[in-house]
Amino acid sequence: MFKNINSIPFIGSKWKYKNKIFNIINSDEFFKDKLNNNFIFIDVFGGSGALTLIFKEIFKNSTFIFNDYDKIITNDLNENVIDETIKKSNEIINEIKENTQTNHGKIKFTKEEEDKIDDILKKYKKDIENNCQLRHIIESQLMFKCNKLDLNKKNSYFNKLKKNGTENYFKNFDNVKIIHKSSDEIFENIDKLNKDNVIFILDPPYLSCNMQNHYKTRYWR
Repeated sequence: MFKNINSIPFIGSKWKYKNKIFNIINSDEFFKDKLNNNFIFIDVFGGSGALTLIFKEIFKNSTFIFNDYDKIITNDLNENVIDETIKKSNEIINEIKENTQTNHGKIKFTKEEEDKIDDILKKYKKDIENNCQLRHIIESQLMFKCNKLDLNKKNSYFNKLKKNGTENYFKNFDNVKIIHKSSDEIFENIDKLNKDNVIFILDPPYLSCNMQNHYKTRYWR
């Protein structure tokens, strides 16, 4: 299970908890003997889609609606945009790997390596500043916790580089309906749904990562 799905390194992604999620669901009284039921899962806060893909692998007969509010996976026309972002992130990260010692377990780069990383990122400054999802992927592999990458100043980098890049991520969303709506709009229309088999997946954004501008109308504690 989960072997054929490549995750993308977003801060806050639940992908590393995939096995824990499976074990919890598999032992839960509500879901016992219901893994083959046809539920409708609605992933309200979307993000990288990690939870949609995890639940999709567990509940193979269910229907999935992924709310791509920030248009990370598709644009307004539902055209694939994530794979181009990943392709560019792989290009940048591979160049960093070629110019640093990225042995396993090495956490902090040397000053010389940090200078090289600065030069590489500045070369791609326009791409990074024009694509917030690309910036998130770069941040998740180089920055400590929720620290932001600022290409106009000196940054401190940490080695969180993935061993392998991600390829063809969009194919994981086969048979998933992708929408672009606010969370409030989804909940306001809940009465139109047959609630007997609808399950909401709720993974709100981390406000410590400066995501509050995306969800102004409600503070999710």
